[in-house]
Amino acid sequence: MRPTASPSPCTRRSPDSPGRPRSRAPRRSASADRHGGAVSTPGLDVRRIAEIIVTTVHGERRRGTGCLVRDGLVLTADHVVRGARTVDVRFDADRPGERTHRAAVAWSHADTDAALLTVAEEKADGPLLLGGIGERDAVLRCTTLGFPRHKLRTDPTGAALAYRDSCHAQGSAAVLGNRREGTLDLRVPPPDRDPDPDRSPWEGMSGAPVFSGERLVGIVARHHRADGLGSLAVLRIDRWHERLGAAEQAALEALIDVRVGPGGDLRDVLPLDGGTLAQSAHVRQVRDIAPPRLVAREG
Repeated sequence: MRPTASPSPCTRRSPDSPGRPRSRAPRRSASADRHGGAVSTPGLDVRRIAEIIVTTVHGERRRGTGCLVRDGLVLTADHVVRGARTVDVRFDADRPGERTHRAAVAWSHADTDAALLTVAEEKADGPLLLGGIGERDAVLRCTTLGFPRHKLRTDPTGAALAYRDSCHAQGSAAVLGNRREGTLDLRVPPPDRDPDPDRSPWEGMSGAPVFSGERLVGIVARHHRADGLGSLAVLRIDRWHERLGAAEQAALEALIDVRVGPGGDLRDVLPLDGGTLAQSAHVRQVRDIAPPRLVAREG
């Protein structure tokens, strides 16, 4: 990718190999909430994060990231799977629970740059909690996990090994940035090196889920070089309805069992006072541990 003002999708063909299929089931955990008519689970769970390994109709390899949002359904970016001949979804790579499935595209939309993949064998602990973001002067604390190019491992001779490690990035987004594009301007620690001006070090991060607190608010889609190495553009779930027709939105909502339009099921993740989400969480924590009344205290 050349250093221009145009965005770079965070995916690209890759020499990495998909690995051998496995079918071990993930560990189960307790459910935490109700959302969309089913018991839901909050926050980022590494067992739900998957590498998306694509072979295109032209025989090229491409990489991205996805997230299991409910039983048998993985959310990723549309440009990751566009023009795909095959799509493999791999969870827990090189871990005891590793498993790889051949996936099919159940729903995709170029304008929103979102896609849903069916992986019938994969079970979740419940659907993820989804969230919206109010338009207020606030800073959102976020976390994401994916498989970018700058995590490609090398041996002592400098040759690339056939795997990428995970990148767990925590950062913040000023809510009112990137309003015209409809994305969050997520600021995270930048890669230490950027050796190739024609390729983004964030390739492979497209489709990575972005959480604020316990709710999924979007997916990584682009790296604008003009914004610096520590900036990622995140597609906001609460802006999808602006680009969807009625039939397209209905098909999406039927799959995820969540209404994404105004007045729907996307709870605002911002505190009402417009402060940071971290400050709001701290206040709740202090209130939880403080006694309602101090008794027999002197002085």
